[in-house]
Amino acid sequence: MDRQRKTPSGAATSLGGKAFSQEQAPLTFAPPSAQRKQKAPAMRVHIRPPEGPVIAVPAGRQAQTMRLLLDVGEQGFTSGEASPLGWARRTSEYISQLRALGVPIETIWENVPDGTRIGRYRLSEPAVALSARKPWEA
Repeated sequence: MDRQRKTPSGAATSLGGKAFSQEQAPLTFAPPSAQRKQKAPAMRVHIRPPEGPVIAVPAGRQAQTMRLLLDVGEQGFTSGEASPLGWARRTSEYISQLRALGVPIETIWENVPDGTRIGRYRLSEPAVALSARKPWEA
């Protein structure tokens, strides 16, 4: 018994499964990222007050990272300094997401004694938090 079947494109398959036509094709779903509901802004940040833009920062790690940038000021922070906080495991990703929103963040490279270098993140322009909601508030 020949177990090969033809797929809709005409190619043979030995899986023995039923091939679908375009009309019978199984339902497809949007990827999880497209299904996610947009988070409400956790804070609004004014860059270069009073004439600069106001940026809405979503709740979650982005808001926590933005708060840390505002708190440390010109000193900035490294991934190693943020990691003990317990939530900052992917600092470079959170910084990248904030930059995509338009937050002006610069990376200052520092050499360390073992020959490697680390990045220190800081705001490159003055910024002020206009509003912030508590994480537990809806």
